[in-house]
Amino acid sequence: MAIKYELYPITGITTENEKEKRFYPRVVCHNTRSSEDVAKKLHYRSTYTPGELIGMLESIANIMHEMISNGECVHLDGIGFFQATATCRKPIKEMNARNLKIELKDVTYRPDAKMKRAMAHATFECSGANTHFDVRSDEEWNNLLEEMLAKEEYITAKDLVMKTNANRTAVWKHLQHWINSGKIRNVGTKRVAIYKRCNNADE
Repeated sequence: MAIKYELYPITGITTENEKEKRFYPRVVCHNTRSSEDVAKKLHYRSTYTPGELIGMLESIANIMHEMISNGECVHLDGIGFFQATATCRKPIKEMNARNLKIELKDVTYRPDAKMKRAMAHATFECSGANTHFDVRSDEEWNNLLEEMLAKEEYITAKDLVMKTNANRTAVWKHLQHWINSGKIRNVGTKRVAIYKRCNNADE
């Protein structure tokens, strides 16, 4: 099986003269394996029972909790390194500041060289979703609005979601833009919005 990915837009780094959108791949995981799943696979590769293996995994987790809590970095050969990171709620303004409320930020993981080598030949394929962001241009959205209003007198946000498969954030953004530009108006209520073409809208 292949690793699934989706494309996300790169934001905040484009120049004023750069018109084209750019994207980067992000791995998405739609399935999480449990300790029981790992134990079952280990069972077929060893002489231990699934119950014994689950107990071992729980023991490993408890030992790692203890070591990391003691400020130690844990290295599991073939897996990687685990280490605690810290944060402070308030800004630290002096090098010699005292009585700081330092808290756990996260437990970071860095893969072992063996893990990287084992993953070197992994394959990737698009998940086929990409509904998390708006991939259509403004012109495409405007054409879609004209097409829908040519067929129906009234449209709703739900109609646009079903037509485009885009998320509600993208749909509401364009609805608000069309309202502000005088293309459509809400003839329903604030809670149940129904939109129709404005009389002065450009044909």
